[in-house]
Amino acid sequence: MLYSESARKTILDDDKIENISLNCQSISTFIDVLLVHGSDILTNINLLNLTSSQLTTQHFLNLFDQQNIEIKTTIVFGLIKLFLSSRLEANIALLEIILDYRFSNGYRSINQYQRDDITSFFYFFYSFINFKCFTY
Repeated sequence: MLYSESARKTILDDDKIENISLNCQSISTFIDVLLVHGSDILTNINLLNLTSSQLTTQHFLNLFDQQNIEIKTTIVFGLIKLFLSSRLEANIALLEIILDYRFSNGYRSINQYQRDDITSFFYFFYSFINFKCFTY
């Protein structure tokens, strides 16, 4: 077991949740807590030498490895909410999750609205990054 994986398990042990619906609810609750409080709320927990951003990234990466479309959908749209609300700083690993979900052939069950939402997010994200670069 990886060091960061053991840290994640001490904080959020959702591997014990067998029901997909309950697992999605626990992920949504985690995302909602981050939306309200930001990742700084995790600083009160022993993170085993990880920053709250590293722990959050590792947690989402581990959850996304599960082979369930409902869990992946919850994670992807939760990440988009967290990025747009500036509660989580975007990094390559988390953006790859969204791109993988959008463009991978394994997720054919995502509908056109979801694809459009993800595409719009990346247009906004790209525009925001360019705007930020020119204003400084």
